[in-house]
Amino acid sequence: VEYKEKFSSFGRFPGGFLKREGRASDYEILTARLVDRVLRPLFPSNYHADTFVNITLYSTDGVDMPDALAGLAASAAL
Repeated sequence: VEYKEKFSSFGRFPGGFLKREGRASDYEILTARLVDRVLRPLFPSNYHADTFVNITLYSTDGVDMPDALAGLAASAAL
């Protein structure tokens, strides 16, 4: 599971020395692990195919928790 928040989703834009998004933050890593822990029991024990889940947050209102919405979106996609 890969979870990535774009800077523009919170109204921030990378500038100064770092012009790109950079590496994942601690919150992004913890959210990816949270979604992975929720999805892993949904697969049967004899399922051995590679499955990739990529979640990208493009926009948020600041009220709802993005990690909960990421888990909901990932489970709905599978």
